[in-house]
Parts: sequence; C-alpha cells; structure tokens
Amino acid sequence: MALKKELGQNLQDNILTLLCFDKESVSILANNLDPKLFSSSIYRHVADESVNFYYQYNTPIGEHLPDVFASVLEGDSKKAKLYELLFRDLYGNKDSVNRDYVLSKLGDFIQEQKLIGSISQAAQLIQRGDIAQARSSILQSLKIDEINEFNSGLKLDYLSKILEAISPNSKSFTSIGIPGLTEVNVGMAKKEILTFLAPTNKGKSWFLVHCGKHGILKGKKVLHVTLEMSEEKTGARYLQSLFSVARRKSEFQSARFNFEKGVFIGISFDERKRPTLGDAGISKKLALKLKRLSYRKDNLLIKQFPTHSLTPDNLKIYLDSLEVVEGFVPDILLIDYADLFKIDVSQIRVETGAIFKELRGLAVERNLAVVTATQTNVKGLKSPLVDLENFAEDFSKAMTSDVVITFSQTKPEERLNIGRLFVAKNRDDEAKRIIQIIQAYNIGQFCLDSMVMTSQKPYWDEVLSIYKELEPEHDYK
Repeated sequence: MALKKELGQNLQDNILTLLCFDKESVSILANNLDPKLFSSSIYRHVADESVNFYYQYNTPIGEHLPDVFASVLEGDSKKAKLYELLFRDLYGNKDSVNRDYVLSKLGDFIQEQKLIGSISQAAQLIQRGDIAQARSSILQSLKIDEINEFNSGLKLDYLSKILEAISPNSKSFTSIGIPGLTEVNVGMAKKEILTFLAPTNKGKSWFLVHCGKHGILKGKKVLHVTLEMSEEKTGARYLQSLFSVARRKSEFQSARFNFEKGVFIGISFDERKRPTLGDAGISKKLALKLKRLSYRKDNLLIKQFPTHSLTPDNLKIYLDSLEVVEGFVPDILLIDYADLFKIDVSQIRVETGAIFKELRGLAVERNLAVVTATQTNVKGLKSPLVDLENFAEDFSKAMTSDVVITFSQTKPEERLNIGRLFVAKNRDDEAKRIIQIIQAYNIGQFCLDSMVMTSQKPYWDEVLSIYKELEPEHDYK
C-alpha cells in the first residue's frame, strides 16, 4: 500500500500500536523508545505525543488520539487524511498485535534505526573529510543498550491476569470449534505445542486444515507449512473446509446425533447437497465468498517444503524472511507434519524427539501456537482407543507436547463417517475425555458435529446396530 510506504513498516506499526493502546507494555516502550527512531514524520509525531501522554497520565493515549490530534485532523485535508488512516490502522490492529514477540524485537528495532541514522550521518561526515568522526558515529550506533524491562514476577493478587491466562476466551487461546475440547481448554495456545496423533490415512492433514480455518475465522494470522501436500491442494482443502464445497459428488448422506432432554437416543442420517469444485462458475462464487471474509482471507499463508528437507533452523530463517519481506508474523504455525522434517534415519528416534523440542522452543520464543500431527505405531493401527503409548518412534514427542489429541475409528464408525477424539494429554486441564465427531471429508469437514458422553454403551449399541443393517454380510463384534 502507498500509505504504508509513506507512513512506515510492519514492525513499526506494531510497536506504535502497543505504545498507543497496550497497558502491559507502554511503560517499557515509553522508557526505552526514542520517537525520533521512527522512519516517518507522522509516526514520530504520534509516538512523541503518546509518550508525553503516558508520562502525564500514566496510561496509554488510546481512545484520546482524536482529542490530542484534533487540530491536525481539522487542518490541511491531505495531512489530516494520512493521520486519519493511520489512526484507523492502529485501532484495527490493537487487538491482534503479538505483544511478546514485538517486545522481543524492540532491541533489534532500536539498534537498526540507530544504525540507519548513523550511516546517513557518517556519509555526510565522509563528504566533509571527517573520517574519524564518521567511524565514531558508526561504532556508537552498534552499542546495544539494555532494555529497561525489569519484571519482579507475578503476584497472586494479579487475579485478572491469572484468570485470563486459563480462560478459553484468552487472547492467547484459539478454540478449534469443538465444544467438548474448548470446555477443558484444549485448543491452539501461544507458547504451546498441540499434537494430533492418528493412524495413517486418518485425517491428520484435514485436522490441521480444520485448525487453520478456525484460526483465520477468529482473526489470527496462520502459517500452514506442508511437507507432504502441494500448496494448491492444501489451498483447495481450505476452500472446501471454509465453504463446505464438495470435491466431486454434490449429493451425500451425513450422520446426526439425536438427543432427547439432553440424553443421547440415536443416530439418524440426512440427505445433503452442496456445490462442487468442478461446477461451472464455481470460481466466481468462491471469489465472492472470499471477498466477504474481508481481511481474514489474507491471514492465511500456505508454504510447501520438500519432504525430509526442512530443518528447525531453516524454518526459523523462513519466519524471519517472512516478517521482513511480507510483514507477516503468524499467531499460529501449523506443520503437516513434524515427522517429515529432515532427519538422520540412522538416529530416527533421537532426532524426531529433538525436532519436537525445537518446535516447542520456537513456540515460546516467538509467542505463537504450534500445531502438528504424528503417526501411531503399529500397535496403534489396531487399537480401539489410541493413547500416548501409541506414539511412533520417540515417546518424548508426547512428553514435549503440551496437549495431545488422538483419533480412533473402528470399521463400523468409518462406514458411518464417525470418529472419536481422545484428550490423551492436557498439561493444564482435564484429560482422558472422549468426544465423538461426525465427519464429511467430501465437503472438507473434519468435524460437522460432536458430543461428549460419559457412558459409551448407548453409542456403541447404536453404531453396531446401524452397521449390521448396512453391512449384513460382515460379522463385527
């Protein structure tokens, strides 16, 4: 955008947003940041007034921006328009800035801006023949000032901060749209790694797309790294998942859980019809639907790396490049899937476990939620309920993960497009919960409906009864 080129760049936008609105970080920014370091005169003006406002009232300038800049907004139309657009961006951005990550980059920003200024000054000194002063200017800019960020720690009477951290409504927690999981705080949480454990060909990639869909619908920036499927095919799955578009068959049957006064009474089937990706004019229809998503469609980025080529270090370099080139800092990192990173096959157990540790470290370092998947071992292929003991290769993957969700599906369940999620590990809340889900991969839905049941017998009686009707030649117990 021309405005962005005139006003500033992404990291500067985020720093200025925190300075203007964030009560948690305004003190750090006001005490360390020289407004002159911003590259735009408008940014410098807004930052200077924001710092002065904080020192005077001990609170961010926030909603008072229009009041403080009233004379500017009522003045020259072109200048007023630039300020108005900047304020609109700041207001729109205030609830989505990744505070911890931006603050971690503050020192780099300060040093970079000082270096840019000193280079310009040094060039002028060199033209005047003052080489020694030019060298001194450059060296002075390379000194790293200590960021004044003393934090004595958390006290128990900081109740709002404590309660927010464990709330499903926390800014750091993103639900994946399955109520039975959200109730026990199972979702995509910043600084944590969520691992989906399933047998081969049991929906690992679909689960990650499902997570990505709920991330972008909630306004989060999502990076989907695929090590197996192409970017285009992954993109097609997102279109299916977002808009319930069928791949080929437009008509299909879908199961439904039935209840009476809150008690499960059976499973019925509905006839459904949806548009397909091959329909005439589908491209225009999907383009219109994407337009209605507004900015959220730009919150998803899909990147493919060749299978067994990516290393954690390569991934970090890519994230750095993505920030610099695209200004894209993800809140959620989906990896399809971690077992396909580059590893030494002679040390597969050790290296696979090490990759999970690196990914969790990345989640903490960059304040993002990491979601990945992994395969079960041979025993898990036949297990009626996949659990932690079914991790393939290195069990430390389970120990490193903050949350582990497993997927199980018997032959009768598969025939009915039903599966079971099991919360095998939940570091901060209840585990061992079983959730039945109805699926419709034909229209890109990992989970159409779900239920939590304390008693499994009614469910199994119903599943086996329907299966025997559909497949009378099979004797399944």
